[in-house]
Amino acid sequence: MKSCGTVVASCAIATYAPSIYADSSQTESYMETLDDVSGTPLTEEAILRSQQLIEKGYARINSRTPPYVLPNFPLLKQSDPAWGNDIMRTCNKTIANSGCCLTSFTMIHQYYGGTNNPGQVNKIMGNSACKFQYNVAANKFGYTISNYLYNDNGIPNNDAMAFCLASIDERMPILIGMSKGQRTHFVAGYGYHYGKVTITIRDPAKEDKIALSAYLDNGWRVTRLYSFSK
Repeated sequence: MKSCGTVVASCAIATYAPSIYADSSQTESYMETLDDVSGTPLTEEAILRSQQLIEKGYARINSRTPPYVLPNFPLLKQSDPAWGNDIMRTCNKTIANSGCCLTSFTMIHQYYGGTNNPGQVNKIMGNSACKFQYNVAANKFGYTISNYLYNDNGIPNNDAMAFCLASIDERMPILIGMSKGQRTHFVAGYGYHYGKVTITIRDPAKEDKIALSAYLDNGWRVTRLYSFSK
């Protein structure tokens, strides 16, 4: 994790933050919102708007800076009726109720060009779908676990942020596991924002949160981090 620590240090001493350039079809006020790099925490709404512009090709990041979001990253919901009622083995729970990890992994799988949906991934994983076995998933789908961290008592936020920044800079999305009391949840991390240094996520839950900080600011703690490469 030495290199991850370096990433955080470079962010702290940088004299500039990413600038986002919008085309002439965007209003001046909109461009000002995108260019707000003063360090003032941005709202989730502002982050989502800028993210959507980039993904649709209406804006881009200054080439001096690392990538902002991994392009064309999919969003899948564990409660989708196409697979939500499918039973996972060996926990015998449905994807809708307990398949956040499997669904988040499927998003990573589709980002790398895979065509399987969560229901199909569930069948391929067999008895390793729940509890989700990371090494089995990597082997079955031809990926490498390039880096990982886990701590049931919680990974310090600075370490989690450093891990995610380093992975995204290497164009690798992250499977992020969290806990709050007896509750657990998984999301996929695929970008970051410097205004309020936070990780952009795809959330398989109904709430559809778009920033990891939405969980961390409400008592959740990161316990699992896995970077998969192809």
